[in-house]
Amino acid sequence: PSQAMQRHLVSFVSLLRSHDVRVSPAETLDAMDVAATLGYARRERLRDGLAAALAKTPAEEAVFHHCFSRFFDRHLADFTSTREERSAEQDAVSTDALNTDAATENHRASVEQLLDEASRDDAALAELLATPLLQQLRNNDSTALNLALGEAAAGIGLSQIRMFTQKGQFTRRMLDAMGEEQLRRTLARLEQQDSPALEPLRRYRDILREQVRDYVEQHYLLQAEGQNARFMDDLLSRTRLSNLEQRYLHRVHELVRQMARKLAERHARKRRVYRRGKLDMGRTLRRGIANDGILFHTPWRRVQKNKPQLLAICDVSGSVAAYAKFLLLFLYSLQDVLPKVRSFAFSSHLGEVSDLFAQYPVDKAIELVNWRYGGATDYGK
Repeated sequence: PSQAMQRHLVSFVSLLRSHDVRVSPAETLDAMDVAATLGYARRERLRDGLAAALAKTPAEEAVFHHCFSRFFDRHLADFTSTREERSAEQDAVSTDALNTDAATENHRASVEQLLDEASRDDAALAELLATPLLQQLRNNDSTALNLALGEAAAGIGLSQIRMFTQKGQFTRRMLDAMGEEQLRRTLARLEQQDSPALEPLRRYRDILREQVRDYVEQHYLLQAEGQNARFMDDLLSRTRLSNLEQRYLHRVHELVRQMARKLAERHARKRRVYRRGKLDMGRTLRRGIANDGILFHTPWRRVQKNKPQLLAICDVSGSVAAYAKFLLLFLYSLQDVLPKVRSFAFSSHLGEVSDLFAQYPVDKAIELVNWRYGGATDYGK
C-alpha cells in the first residue's frame, strides 16, 4: 500500500494497542501485507483479513471489530454550509424547497461575484483567493478538502491526542497546516476597512473552523477511550483499597483478574521431555532428518501435574473486609496455577468457606462470606 495508507494502518494498530490488544511488530507487517493483498476497496474483506492477522482470541476479536467500525467509518466533512445554515434549510417548508434552493444558488453566485470584484483593487485579497484552500472552499471541492484534512492531521500527529484539553491546541495546529492563518490576517485587515468581502470570507472561515473542530473531536473520542482506561487502571492500581470509591470497584475487580491471568500464563504447566508419555512427533521427525528419516531417537513428553494446596485464613471484620475481598478474588482467579485453595474466614468465629466458592461465582461467594462471618473481631474467641 501507499505510504499514506501504511501510516493509516499503523495508527489503527496503535488504537488496538491502546485497547489492550497485543500486536507485535511482526504482526503489524503481516497486517500491511494483508492490506496490500486485499486492497482497501472492499471494507468487509479488509476487515476480515486484518482480523485474522491481528486478533488472536475471541475477546480481542470483539475489541477489533469495535475499533475497526469506529476507525474506518468516518463520515466526510461537509463544507457546503455552516451548522446554522443547515438548520435553517431543514426548517424551510417542503413546498418551497425548490424556490429556496434556487434562491440559495443565486445568492452564492452573487457572493462569488462580489469577491471577484473586491479582489480587483486588493492584491492581498486576490492572492488569498488564489490559494488552494480558498479555491476548494469556493468551488465546494469536498473531496480535496477532506484529503487536506487527512494530510493536516497526519502532519501534526493528531493520532497522539489523549486529553480533552488538547483539542483546542490540535485544532489550531490543523488550521495553520491547512493555511487558515493567511485567511485570518486578511479578515482582520478587511474588518478595519469595512470591506463588502468581509462577510463572505467570514462564512468560509466559520465553515472551515467548524469542520476542523468536528474532525479533531472525532479523533479525540476515538483515541482517548483506550488511553483514558489505561490511565484509570494505573491510577486505581496505586490507590489504597480503603480510599477507593464504590463506583470504581468493578474496574478494580477487572484489574485483579488481569493480574491473575498474567501469573497464570507465567506459571502455567509446561511440557517436559520424559521417557514415557506422549510421543513428540515434531522433535522425533526433526531428529530423524540426519538419519535419512530413520527414527532412531523418539522423544516423549507429558504434563507434570504439580498440585500445591493453599490455605487462606481471612479476617473479614469491617476494618479489613475490603482487603480480604480482593485477596479472595485474586486467589480464586488463579485456578490454573492454584487448583486447590481452601479458604477460612473469621471475625468472632472461624469457619471454612471453600464450598461457597464451589457453588457460587466469586463475587457472590465473597458477598456471602462477609454476610456470614463479618462483624467485630474477637481474636480470643
